[in-house]
Amino acid sequence: MNLASLWRVLPSIERLGGVIVVLCCCLPALMAQGDPQLQFVKILPATPGVYGPPSQFGSGDMIGLRIAGLPSKEELELRVYGLVNCSPDCTYEKNETVQLVTLRTADLRKQNVAKDAAELIVPLSGVDTHGALEVTARLVGKNGTPFGAPAKLTLDPAVSVQAGPSLLQKAMATGSALVERLMTIYEVVREDPEPRLIFSVSLQHGKPTSAPVILSSERAQFRFLALSPEGKRLAWVIAEPGRYDLWISNLEKMAPVKIVSSGEEIVTPRFADETLLLYITGSTLMLVSSEKPKRSQAVWLPFRSVTRIDRAQRNRDHIECIVSAEHPDTPAFNFPYLASISVSDGGTAVFRLPVNPFYQSYSLLEEGAPFFFAGSEEGVEGIHYFQLDAPDGRVNTLWRGHSPGLVALAANGSRLVFAGNP
Repeated sequence: MNLASLWRVLPSIERLGGVIVVLCCCLPALMAQGDPQLQFVKILPATPGVYGPPSQFGSGDMIGLRIAGLPSKEELELRVYGLVNCSPDCTYEKNETVQLVTLRTADLRKQNVAKDAAELIVPLSGVDTHGALEVTARLVGKNGTPFGAPAKLTLDPAVSVQAGPSLLQKAMATGSALVERLMTIYEVVREDPEPRLIFSVSLQHGKPTSAPVILSSERAQFRFLALSPEGKRLAWVIAEPGRYDLWISNLEKMAPVKIVSSGEEIVTPRFADETLLLYITGSTLMLVSSEKPKRSQAVWLPFRSVTRIDRAQRNRDHIECIVSAEHPDTPAFNFPYLASISVSDGGTAVFRLPVNPFYQSYSLLEEGAPFFFAGSEEGVEGIHYFQLDAPDGRVNTLWRGHSPGLVALAANGSRLVFAGNP
């Protein structure tokens, strides 16, 4: 199959697909100096040794990997995986992760086509990417120890938002400026661990109806905030010396109850409904009810570890959540999965989702509400927002302060909370 046919990018979203590609290529630049760096590139066979960004593939062009900082004495493996969906409609239930190729250090140097002796460009001409939605590569050492960050390349941007909010799906399909705005926001959001306060804002029809009010009387090292779908309950994680505490409270009449205290980090609490709360500690997904706050239970999932929850929602007798996890079949890789959890018997089912850079925005993309974010806008640090359908993209400032972050929005758009210092 010609690689050009894999780039099924409609004219209206071609530029947005390029944005995703650029992010994936720039990820290695964020790594600590000295780590090996991987970048997917487009190799031009007509000009040996010349490569460029992996977009707009033409006849004869091929996917390659640029490897920088490859240790000379360390024996490593390059593992390349593909997310394959063989159904004509690319429904996510049929997604399957397959290992496309494994190359050792000697193979990488032998296949190098770079002109510059200081570079290493490895063509993937022999890799079968038929039906692939994306490809992911990583360098791995002995015992599966990862080296550096993985490189990820979206081959079909149209399906990269599978299971995503309808707002994001519409944005990808129509070429909305929302996608590029989200990319910019990720560059300015901060989640500092310094002691901060919690602020709450009431919303009506997506618009703030009051100034932010302080919920916590004392500053603390807040690490995560979560609101229930109707905005009636708040959960938060505080970092204390040597431990992490997860708390929950009714917002109308604050009466904090400690859910759990752990020496291991507690991350990404998410409400599935008004009473059920999911969170992660010790790389395990946990479930607790606000009606029985002292009885957290582990949720069995077929993973080595779970690192974060990006969205959770109860649909009748099941909870559906998007998690990032390491599967035994893909060691050293954290991939997104959609997990379905039975409320009655705890049974679970999972399947892979494509990688995209917007998962952390999913809980903030709600119909009828603006997009709220923390950061600096035109030199003003604080909490800002913009209407998702606004043609002018005008940004409004909700609150001015220091160290803003941990923005959480109720699913019905009735309340917003965040952390910061006046």
